Amino acid sequence: MTSSTKTVTALAVLQGLLITNNITVISLGSLTGYMLAQEKSFATLPATAYIAGGACSTFLLSQLMRRYGRRAGFTLGALAGMAGAAICTTAVALQSFWLFCLGTLIAGLYNAAGGYYRFAAADVVSESAKSRAISFVLAGGIIGGVLGPESSKITKSLLSKAFMGSYAALILFALVALAVIRRLDIPAPKASERTGHPRPLATIVRRWGFPHSPVHPVFSPARIHQIRHLRHQEIPQRARNSSRTASPALIAAAVSNRLLSVGASRLKKLYSCAPFVIDG
Repeated sequence: MTSSTKTVTALAVLQGLLITNNITVISLGSLTGYMLAQEKSFATLPATAYIAGGACSTFLLSQLMRRYGRRAGFTLGALAGMAGAAICTTAVALQSFWLFCLGTLIAGLYNAAGGYYRFAAADVVSESAKSRAISFVLAGGIIGGVLGPESSKITKSLLSKAFMGSYAALILFALVALAVIRRLDIPAPKASERTGHPRPLATIVRRWGFPHSPVHPVFSPARIHQIRHLRHQEIPQRARNSSRTASPALIAAAVSNRLLSVGASRLKKLYSCAPFVIDG
């Protein structure tokens, strides 16, 4: 097995661990928020904080990776994932809603760092193998599509408070991710990449597909909130058992999303980006 193949495989494993974290934080975040919040209308705020944490840190992470390399950014992301999971675990133990929101906000940095795994795969392979490497890394998310719901179901009642064990398990998953990251063989950025001027934002905005690109991030959370709304209908009576009944749906949604991502990346190479700016 070549060095590039090992690196792409490791990145696929990291993608699976990231999706495990995402599914747990987003699905259980609302349930835990409902359990902790005095004002129940704030139940989805922890999941919103997770998305906001990723959005606010993406640009800073890209600048960090540009200067110090991708492995430095991935390491920072895994450490943030561990810290965020530890804070969430503590918040559940203390029954503190706002501390829990802080934990998910910090964990969002891990999600932002993980968004660059596919690009790291493209950096270590030849031009002809880039699309295949990206597809393979995205396919690694199928691991998280199964591991996330199942681990949450198994660990949610392990400790004294409901869902406390699920967030404690995320610390271990992030620790495994950190160990894998330390073994990645990713080339350091060249001097020209560190000091060169990036493309101006105005140039990016003028590209044909840009006006449509923000549509998907806007509507994807809306679809997620539809699923959450259906789950919240059961919360008052069955808050402790909701993750058990929802696991098949979460697994199906996560796995289908990964498969669609893999297929889209291959089709995009064949037919250009135009068909893929239309939100499903």
